[in-house]
Amino acid sequence: MKRFIIKTFLYSLPVILLIVYYAVLVKPYIGGDLGLLGQIVFVDDSIQPPNFHKSPISCEYCNVPEDSCVLIIGDSFSNKEGIGRYSDFLAEWSNLPIYNLQFDWWRGHLFNQFIYLSKVQPLPRIVIIESVERELVSRLVNTQVGLSPQMMIERGVIDTASIAVAKKKSTMAKNNSHLATLFSGTQEFAKKRMGIDNPVKKAALSVPMFSCSGKENKLYFYEDDLRVSSKESVCMAKNELENLFAYADSLGIHLYVLVAADKYDIYQPYIVDNTYSKSFVLDSLAAMCNSPQFINSKDTLSAMACNGVCDIYSCGDTHWSAIGAEAVAKMVAERITAQEEDTTLFSTKPKISAKMSL
Repeated sequence: MKRFIIKTFLYSLPVILLIVYYAVLVKPYIGGDLGLLGQIVFVDDSIQPPNFHKSPISCEYCNVPEDSCVLIIGDSFSNKEGIGRYSDFLAEWSNLPIYNLQFDWWRGHLFNQFIYLSKVQPLPRIVIIESVERELVSRLVNTQVGLSPQMMIERGVIDTASIAVAKKKSTMAKNNSHLATLFSGTQEFAKKRMGIDNPVKKAALSVPMFSCSGKENKLYFYEDDLRVSSKESVCMAKNELENLFAYADSLGIHLYVLVAADKYDIYQPYIVDNTYSKSFVLDSLAAMCNSPQFINSKDTLSAMACNGVCDIYSCGDTHWSAIGAEAVAKMVAERITAQEEDTTLFSTKPKISAKMSL
């Protein structure tokens, strides 16, 4: 019996040590959505946003105000708190209230949300729809301007539940014990280290772009940044975008579409011996769309990267840091000011000092 216990312990020792290693040196330091997805430690990976005096006002689809405000409909780049959202900077600078529509952004399509809302209630004169680059083409191709609200629901184009306030989802069942959670996390960590089902890609950079300790010259990005769209789909997206602008104009709504460039798209020119496919979707769509109401964040962010600005995106996250968010917000504010011909809309004042290359 004693030999069996000793044998079992020796066989179990590597697993026990791995669990202890994960619990002490990995789990407490995992941060950012890429850190969570890939079980990766990112040390000192935080650019703190300033203390804002004003913030976007969260609203549900049923109580969007009609006048004297700016309405933002967006995905996590607009709604994820704690990362220095561009909407926080806009709200800080804006002389009009900024309303941020809350909904479960994993479901439905942003552009169809806008179409549905515009047909069931009046909307403000200025509306910003923000979409991440990797989802832009599919979201545009699937827009349904011609359907009635009822038909949109019946055909599954829109799910009214998806425009309700997003409910926080627990990643682990509440009845899981701490030990079971730790064991499960260790399993995921081991799998990701062996490259099994890891959605996080990594590449070496020719110049340091991040201040994250030990990862200054490394790019971590989400595998969906490599998603490819056909040229036909991009052309269809361009046509739907023009239809969307025309539809908004017919309602007296000044619609602005902001594209949050994928992290890979910004940093791909600096990847050493890049074996990944080249991202071309946003460049192609931007070349075809001449509307000033189409706001391509890549223009500003690529220029910043070219000038050696560090930490435009968080090293361990798919999202902009506060540095990138401020730059995009300033771009949006300037574009809207020019189009509306109203210099009183925003009072932009720099809040973040961009870190230069190390």
